[in-house]
Amino acid sequence: KSLPNSSTTYDTNPTLSPSFQLYQPNKVKSGQYQTTNTYNRLIEPDKWQSSSDLTNMTSLLKLLTTKNIKQKLGKDTQSMGNNNGGGVSQTINTITTTGNISEGLKEETSIQAETLKKFFDSKQNNKSEIGIGDSTFTKMDGKLTG
Repeated sequence: KSLPNSSTTYDTNPTLSPSFQLYQPNKVKSGQYQTTNTYNRLIEPDKWQSSSDLTNMTSLLKLLTTKNIKQKLGKDTQSMGNNNGGGVSQTINTITTTGNISEGLKEETSIQAETLKKFFDSKQNNKSEIGIGDSTFTKMDGKLTG
């Protein structure tokens, strides 16, 4: 017995993998495949309509550059990575203190959400605030110094 002959040229319902059906590659030029084959009428990407499309793409790329992202996170690009307190620090700061720590912290039992927001929103490290991204935990109700 021999296997039945098969040719893609005359195969009106070719079986393709589900991934091929889902992620269809770019459209092939007309005439290369049968027009009756639905799987071969593939998606063609949109062409650039005008120079404004290119401008939009360029501005998107500019938005995603590391310099821009660093500025949005409060990184000062002029001084190369100096964090002015706008972004979340990548280092965990610790407080060193002497004596009984509960004595120093008893007035500050919890940090309010708006206080935290003020720290994250501030662009400068005022010495009376916790310095986000800096090694200073200067003043917390005047008792603890870092």
